Amino acid sequence: MVKKTGNTLFIFSKVLLIISITLSLIPFIFLSFFTYPNAEDFSLSIIPQYTSPLFSVVEYYLNYDARLFTNLLYAINPLVYKSLWAYKFLPLIMITGLFISVFLLVKEVLTKINKKAYTLLTTALIFCLFSGQMPSPVHAFYWMASGLNYTVSLCLLLLLLSLIIRIVKKIYQKQKPSISSLLLCVILVYCIVLSNEIYIFSLLLIFGSTYVLALFKKRPERNLYLLLFIVASLASFIYFIPSIVMSDTVSRNYEQNIFMASVIYATKQTFYNVLKWIFLNPSLLILTSIFIVSAPHIPEIPDASKRAFIPLYFFIPLICIFLIILLSPYYMFRGFEHEPQRIFNMQYMFFLLSWFYSFYYVIVKKMKSQKVYSILSRPPIILTLVVAFALSVCAMKNVSMAYHDLISGKAMDYASQMSERIKSCEIAQKNIDKAALVKIIENKPLTISFPPDLLEGQEESIWFDAYRKYFNLRVIKLEERSTDD
Repeated sequence: MVKKTGNTLFIFSKVLLIISITLSLIPFIFLSFFTYPNAEDFSLSIIPQYTSPLFSVVEYYLNYDARLFTNLLYAINPLVYKSLWAYKFLPLIMITGLFISVFLLVKEVLTKINKKAYTLLTTALIFCLFSGQMPSPVHAFYWMASGLNYTVSLCLLLLLLSLIIRIVKKIYQKQKPSISSLLLCVILVYCIVLSNEIYIFSLLLIFGSTYVLALFKKRPERNLYLLLFIVASLASFIYFIPSIVMSDTVSRNYEQNIFMASVIYATKQTFYNVLKWIFLNPSLLILTSIFIVSAPHIPEIPDASKRAFIPLYFFIPLICIFLIILLSPYYMFRGFEHEPQRIFNMQYMFFLLSWFYSFYYVIVKKMKSQKVYSILSRPPIILTLVVAFALSVCAMKNVSMAYHDLISGKAMDYASQMSERIKSCEIAQKNIDKAALVKIIENKPLTISFPPDLLEGQEESIWFDAYRKYFNLRVIKLEERSTDD
């Protein structure tokens, strides 16, 4: 009878977890249908719209930045083809792509555990915590210029890590990795490095450090890490060619005091973020408690996965800690006045992966035999923690903000205002004077809207110019929205 009751409580705990995860993800999916381009999204679509994708990629590479892969995505984005309905699917694609990437990585780590539902649940928990507490959802999913750059590259990095783990496991099984898998690794490295400058530093650090470790310990996979380090170095060289050949593209005045100030700021912000993600993150702490008390019921990570992932695991936290420290000065030199939340998003994903793996590998392995678990792992205690986790998930800042934007009507009102603005521009495009009168967007939902936008008194700004060029207009005038609108 007691055993039957315990099984019932375990089943109820799993169902409650699934329901809470689903409820936490629903608003982010629905908000995708209320997204609209901002001024920068339009600006990135102008050159490919009037030339060709290939010309656009070359033009950006030589005169703007060397993010070849990202610039290719910009050159074929839906706005180039005047497809607003396809634009609304970009957030869904990025959400789905990131979920699949995390799932494939978790699957490789938990290989030979014949419980696909367990792998899926672990992935959902990681994704739930990421979406609910990441620094900026709009940077991750709803702002095209940021999402195609940073979220897509994050997906590719997770895919690369999962592929490396698979190859290393084959090497330990004394099997030769296939040419196709090695070629895919090379392609992924090139795409990641040529997505943004963050991975120039991070991949070189990861592959260089893992190669040195593997060489020192005479691990059989050391040649793989050497190959990846060489490929990342060559891709980095391609990235810096415009800076080397064309000095005018990098003629910036880097003052030492600005650099030191930005490094100090970045260091403080990084450690502040890590402390906040641990101690001001109730959902993570409760879920960690669930893992601890559920240790006897959690399957161990297979030895092959441990051997493959441990070298990478020790350096992912290093990237997590130093990523923002290395890159914040770069962003400040480029004139970014706001905090680079898109980088904090990536940092938070690395933090979560490191955190979860440490509890899988360390706590589950070390604590399984402890007698205290005979008391702590009782179903009523686990159920109590699951209930607390479900409540904390609904209270996560991004989840509550997303539901507020949906229920209050802010998202729908924003979509209506943006639709009206775009229709005004399309109508003005057909007029002889090509002059559009558009209204200020008010009451913006924080989850899906982000500047840059058209602001009163800034008619000569680059964002007004982006609207004018994209819609082929001569003049755009901005007026306040009346109470009748």
